[in-house]
This record gives sequence, structure tokens and C-alpha cells, in this order.
Amino acid sequence: MNSIVTNSYPSVSVSDTKTLFKAITLGTPASQLISDLDSFPYIVVDSHTLATDARKFLKQSRKSLVTVINNNNQFLGILDNRDFDEQELFKKISQGYALSEIEVSDLLHAREILHSLSERIVNHMTVMSLVRRLRYCEDRILLVLDRNTNEMTGILSAVNIARQLQMHVAEDETMTFRRLFKLVESNEQALLG
Repeated sequence: MNSIVTNSYPSVSVSDTKTLFKAITLGTPASQLISDLDSFPYIVVDSHTLATDARKFLKQSRKSLVTVINNNNQFLGILDNRDFDEQELFKKISQGYALSEIEVSDLLHAREILHSLSERIVNHMTVMSLVRRLRYCEDRILLVLDRNTNEMTGILSAVNIARQLQMHVAEDETMTFRRLFKLVESNEQALLG
């Protein structure tokens, strides 16, 4: 990852490896779609980064996901572009925060509440069985954890899966696993390949 540090956006870095999309089918092993943490296109910010700074950088970088880490580089949670909308910020302001004081740690979806699966389970799934399992999930990513240490080893992204299935995904569309399931369901015959 390249570290990007400017006066406007302290403690920010961006994954600079582009994910290559290859055509897959619903029968492809889900493990082939796991993005390792070094290749997933996301922005990393320190937990004390101001929300307004992270929001500006997110818009400029044209990414949609922010991962939040602490001083020990431990993963704390994620934010996506929806978490920076005015409604979320106004909620915090109504709780007594000043806009200039809201940090990304005040808005994040904590690691503990994000959906995750062990690598061992993912290794035994196809894309279709994964999508079916997550059909009610409103998350955009799924954490893949080491079965022994419970540490995050990778990420499965709904939008990456949709693109690798060669589905049209609009630039501004929020692709959750629930939305992915609906798209797959309506195109299942063509995707069975």
C-alpha cells in the first residue's frame, strides 16, 4: 500500500493494486474470489481521522470503502460512502458532537458486527452456495477469518463477485450481498455457464 499523507488527509493510505476480474460461473469455488488485504481496493484510515477528512478523500479517490485501524494497525471496522451522508453526520451532531470533532471511529461498523466466515468454510463453497447463504445480508463485504487464530485473512466483496460474474453494476450502485442474490436469482440460467 502507498501511504498518502497530506495536510488535508492525515493518516490515510490507499490500496494501489488493481483487482483483475476474470469471468467466473456460479459453480466456481468461492475461495477463488477472496481478495487478500493487500490487493483489495480500499482506503485505510487511522481511527482518529476526522470524518470530514475521510469523506473528502473517499470522494476524491472514487473508492467506496474505508477500513479503520488503530495505532497498532489492528482492523477495527469499516465505513462506506453511506456512513458519511448528511443523515449519519446529523445523528452525531444531535448527540452533542461538533462536526469538526466527529472521527471515523464514531461512525464505523465494528468488526464484531460484520458478517464473517472461516476460510475453511469458504473453501468448501461455490459462488452460488456463498450467495445463497448471504441472501439476506445487507453488508457489502464479508470478512474471511483464519479458522485457528480468528484473524482476518481476506475479504469477499459483493461488487467484485458481481463484476466477475460479468453483471452490469452501475458506478453509483450500492451492491450488497442481498442485492447480489437478487441479481443472481434473476439471471441464474445465464450464469450457470
